[in-house]
Amino acid sequence: MWQSVVSDLDEKLERAEPRCPYFGVCGGCALQNYSYESQLLIKVEGVRRVFERMELEASFEEPVRAAEEWFYRNRMDYVVAPGPKIGLRKLKSKYAVVDIERCLLQSEEADRVRNGFRDFLRTQGLLPYDLRRKRGLVRYLVVREGKNTGRRTVIVLAAKEEFSFDEFCRLGEELGCTGFALAVYEGPADISVGKVVRYAGEPLSERVGHFEFQLSPYSFFQTNSRMAERLVEVVRELAEGGDVLADLYCGVGLFGISLSDNFARVTGIEADPLAVEDARRNAELNGVDNFSVTEAKVEKLERLEATVGIVDPPRAGMHPKAVRLLKKSEIEKLIYVSCNPATMAHDLRSLEESYELREPIRLLDMFPWTPHVELVAGLVRK
Repeated sequence: MWQSVVSDLDEKLERAEPRCPYFGVCGGCALQNYSYESQLLIKVEGVRRVFERMELEASFEEPVRAAEEWFYRNRMDYVVAPGPKIGLRKLKSKYAVVDIERCLLQSEEADRVRNGFRDFLRTQGLLPYDLRRKRGLVRYLVVREGKNTGRRTVIVLAAKEEFSFDEFCRLGEELGCTGFALAVYEGPADISVGKVVRYAGEPLSERVGHFEFQLSPYSFFQTNSRMAERLVEVVRELAEGGDVLADLYCGVGLFGISLSDNFARVTGIEADPLAVEDARRNAELNGVDNFSVTEAKVEKLERLEATVGIVDPPRAGMHPKAVRLLKKSEIEKLIYVSCNPATMAHDLRSLEESYELREPIRLLDMFPWTPHVELVAGLVRK
């Protein structure tokens, strides 16, 4: 989709010299050969076309610019491959891996962790996983950082539990890490998530505004911590305040806890049991006593008792039953958050019988140098 936008806008775009030596080979920063202003133009035009294709009438505000253009990501999932190589998949390749020494999206500390782990594999004689042959031990290295807390957790995903975990923790401490996890995934798929079988050190935490959030090793959190603060403020502005807020797909409680001062009561709904534990712990950690969490899939609920709702669904969007639940609810104001314009447009079209847009959709550039953008829509019941 974005490639056709770039092609059509070609004469309006300003070229730039890519800073990353892996550009064009790594499958990461696809827009690094354009100026930052041109990137924003590409993203806005891409979103407009998605909504036009869905025949949805919408206007869009100028994007909120990234707080930082480089070193903004608080999480990177690095592939481990024979070599050993540690990096990202090669562009348009299922198996090839670009061995990365320096990534401009995370931090220099994360670079030291990744490069130190590569040496660790060699000295320990640990075999990287060969995705093509389906053999080997170490599959992924996940580096997560608390940009505002200074904490850093590293997760090793292995094909089995026989891994030098204690030696790995000692290495990590020398490299400035504060938390360590070993996860296992024995299946054939190329995924970076597994069952956590060992954990050591301090839990990962991140601060957004004046709230702190503790995170389980694999709990979802916005990947751009500093832009997450601006995202929360946009949601707060649209939600305003009131009696009861329903925070659907609430995760670790980012929106519900952050907006708890604006409502008499906040109810979070989350299907992931580990995220539910995180959300409850975060409410207690921040002294928020008007926030509660129900472990459930949104589409399994029979009713919603709230006046304002926030939905931040997975990239696939909302289940049709979740849409029907909202349509029959008493929610008067609905804030929809998404990083996927296509599924957002689809869901807004499904909701338009009951809800309408009365103001421009907000865009936040949380992912510089990529085609992705965060969207926030404020809807009101017709």
